[in-house]
Amino acid sequence: MTRAPGKFRRATASPRTALALGALALASWLAGCHLLPTALPDPVHLYLLDAAATAGRVVPPAAGALTLGLEPVELPTYLQNRALALRRNGEIVYADNHRWVEPLDEALARVVRARLLAAPGIAAVWPTPHPVGVGRDYDVTVRLLSCGGARDVAGRMTAEFSAAIEIRRAGGTHEVVARDTFTAAPADWDGRDYGLLTARLGADADQLAGKIISDLAAASAAAR
Repeated sequence: MTRAPGKFRRATASPRTALALGALALASWLAGCHLLPTALPDPVHLYLLDAAATAGRVVPPAAGALTLGLEPVELPTYLQNRALALRRNGEIVYADNHRWVEPLDEALARVVRARLLAAPGIAAVWPTPHPVGVGRDYDVTVRLLSCGGARDVAGRMTAEFSAAIEIRRAGGTHEVVARDTFTAAPADWDGRDYGLLTARLGADADQLAGKIISDLAAASAAAR
């Protein structure tokens, strides 16, 4: 049979051939993608609020040492984020790749309790819920006000830490015997070394506990 002049039959690939060609094109494209640098996520760094000065310190309680209750630490909303908070001229920003390894309220309670137990004038510190049948002399509440990095209008970077303290007589009317505010002296920070920042904040937490011990001593002396 003779084909008519000017008529051509279109060549079509079989389904198997088309699939193979598609796979080859995809493989070539993927190979090309690997020539581009791959962006890796920044690692997350975790930090522990710690007070090196108190670590491992064991002091036997003195005669007449106090038994305390330690209420849950209260945090402002902006410090309930695990990321470290930085304050810049009234603005709060978070260092998302630099985080506390535990909730900040629990961390501060741990540091304060360890420092109180290391004082000879304190025999026991009971967190809530307080054990039934165990008498307490005073209950201590800490409200954290600031804990993080700060930059002032001049651009100076510092560690910033402050807290309010309330001490009540345990039992009876729960009379308030002391209200105080602790503000740590600003310590220079380069804005990059978060290990240094958290170490400074841990030392500030230890000093806060020292202030609580002084307030307890004054309250006990006034009660005699």
